[in-house]
Amino acid sequence: MTASTPVEPRGVTATSEPPAATRATPETRPAPRRRQVLALARAEWAQLLANKVALLNCFALPLLMVFFFAGIGDSIGMSFGALVPMLVLGTALLFVVYYTLVTSFVARRESLLLKRLRSGQCDDWVIVSGLAGPFVVVTLVQVALAVLASVTVLDVPIRAHLLLVVPAAVLSVLAWVALAVASTGLTKNVEHAQITTMPAILVPLLLSGLSIPLAIMPEPLQVVAHLAPMTPGVELMHLALTGQTMLGDTPSGAGLLTEVARCTAVLLAWTGLGWWLARRTLRWEPRS
Repeated sequence: MTASTPVEPRGVTATSEPPAATRATPETRPAPRRRQVLALARAEWAQLLANKVALLNCFALPLLMVFFFAGIGDSIGMSFGALVPMLVLGTALLFVVYYTLVTSFVARRESLLLKRLRSGQCDDWVIVSGLAGPFVVVTLVQVALAVLASVTVLDVPIRAHLLLVVPAAVLSVLAWVALAVASTGLTKNVEHAQITTMPAILVPLLLSGLSIPLAIMPEPLQVVAHLAPMTPGVELMHLALTGQTMLGDTPSGAGLLTEVARCTAVLLAWTGLGWWLARRTLRWEPRS
């Protein structure tokens, strides 16, 4: 007796493939983090170009502030050429990095974009980096152009400390990005940003030495000013362009290293404090 051959069901052969719905497919891999950041930055840049108010804050306001505060150079014994990069840095930190990033981040949150991004393949740091990228680049380019104009057009001498403009700009930008992200947790909507950001704009501006010279402040107020988030960056810029501190001292050797280390430590402390606050207050969905 021989074994019977199994009968195939009608319409099905032994070589038939499984349906496409059940066929195994390769796992979709997320795009590299760098590409994600660049994609978000390009999208944010397009939004910036479409927003006339944001364009004014980013490109026209720093230039207007240069002419508005140009007269304080005489009161602090500084040439206009040396003052220009300091004014550009201070204005860009407040209105390009800080205020515009707060309003942009809140607007993306209220439109549920942050929620959709976070529920996808983007890490939190990728989202923050992508949204902040255009404002960081605009600020650094403006500061670089201001320093270049001061040296080539406004006859500011090239000093040995000129490279201090790099940590002055980069560390200041990192600190103010952190403060901007932290401030979004306290901001209900874009209109509310005008209120929540006002203290962080006015107080550092008054204590930075750009509106009121540090030398005429009482000594206790000078101590507070040196610990404010904008003053260290402005001080490093002042030291790079004039070779002196904002109080008129001319440090060298160990004194110069101590001054640079103090400013750097304050900026890093504000950066750490900003991210610490952001981790506890940042909201990724609209506030109820």
